[in-house]
Amino acid sequence: MRNRFCRTEKLLSCFFVVFILLFRMAASAPAEEIRKPKILILNSYHQGVDWTDGIMDGILSCFKKEKRDADLYIEYMDTKRNRPDKIFPSLIELYNLKYQKKKFDVIICSDNNALNFLLRHRDQLFPNVPIVFCGINNFRDSLIAGKKQITGVTEDHDIKGTIELALRLHPETEHVAVICDNTPTGLADMEKLKPILFGFHKKVDFIKIFEFTGKELQQKLQSLVEVDNVCAFYLGSNKGSSEWIRNRSTKNWSAGLRRW
Repeated sequence: MRNRFCRTEKLLSCFFVVFILLFRMAASAPAEEIRKPKILILNSYHQGVDWTDGIMDGILSCFKKEKRDADLYIEYMDTKRNRPDKIFPSLIELYNLKYQKKKFDVIICSDNNALNFLLRHRDQLFPNVPIVFCGINNFRDSLIAGKKQITGVTEDHDIKGTIELALRLHPETEHVAVICDNTPTGLADMEKLKPILFGFHKKVDFIKIFEFTGKELQQKLQSLVEVDNVCAFYLGSNKGSSEWIRNRSTKNWSAGLRRW
């Protein structure tokens, strides 16, 4: 429930910015020129990813609630199943073909790969179009330094606080299994995690399962079933792996899943 609330809160903050942009656009236009705004929604991942589907649900519900009519153009970059460096050239060609004669009023982008794509190629594909981003991990001001008409909502996961809370809720815990897959999200979280683990090394034993995905990761996870009093934290974005952990949680094995 808390994760769902945090997601909703972040989306509302993001879309508030979008509606401010659209309001200014409408207020500055003569009455006879008022038209439906054209909005491109650029999702890093594919339809069916929980987080991405949640963002789309949030966007559509916000427009419905505000009774704001708009021409929405929705793209899924599919970068969870295709490496960005491999698929970006094809996406540049595709978007140029589809949108070279379109003038968008704003672009909403979700997650890091979509933002990185726009930072590199906006001038070529969508010159002077404002960008509103959400779901950005490991954000630094330098990422958008010198860029105009770009704002949004970042993510900052409290990994240390989550471990502390889990240990308070499960004081019998002897082992903490930290699972990071090799998705971009998992690798970024792993770097944040490394210095945090040292502060807990006298309290619990850490079982580290890093940089595995698919069947190899599930084989590693299978070994946890034999360990008593273990709390498992999944830091990544592989839906199948997180569901596997949840389905095998027992009274001696609690799962602290990363599902933002």
